[in-house]
Amino acid sequence: MKVVEIRSLARKETGLFYRREFSGTAVLETRGQSGEYPLSFVIESRPIGAPDISVYLEADPAWPLVPVVTSIKHLVREMDRDGKLP
Repeated sequence: MKVVEIRSLARKETGLFYRREFSGTAVLETRGQSGEYPLSFVIESRPIGAPDISVYLEADPAWPLVPVVTSIKHLVREMDRDGKLP
């Protein structure tokens, strides 16, 4: 299972400077099958260490949930590190 990309990223404004909320569509692919799933995720900065990332899928994927969420979190962490999030 692989997360190909996250499309249609939009940032939701919050009143908290340490919490960033986003919504978009995850494109997942495995064994020649692919699917698009709406999602939202939150990046919450902590005083020490890496930020907490929470992922909320709005539709159940056809794959096991834990590997899907772990892969999405990894991609979000990379996009945040590289400055690719809006």
